[in-house]
Amino acid sequence: MISIRDFSGKIIFRSPSTKNIIGYEPEEIESFTSYELIHPEDADEFQELFGKLETGEIKTFKKEFRFKHKNGFWLAMEGIAK
Repeated sequence: MISIRDFSGKIIFRSPSTKNIIGYEPEEIESFTSYELIHPEDADEFQELFGKLETGEIKTFKKEFRFKHKNGFWLAMEGIAK
């Protein structure tokens, strides 16, 4: 699954495989920010890493996190950002 988001976490693109993996249609998930669907225990670190990316403190990161499926259960995922 490929997604593109802005620094505020707004999802601006999701590949068609989104539906198969997390249950949402690509257009449907664009109404959320990524932080709304990341497990609360993972969200702060994820947001901190995006902040460092935005300021140029880091150039890329890779992070494992839990993402909420449309049916309410949590999926283990890995994200890479540049």
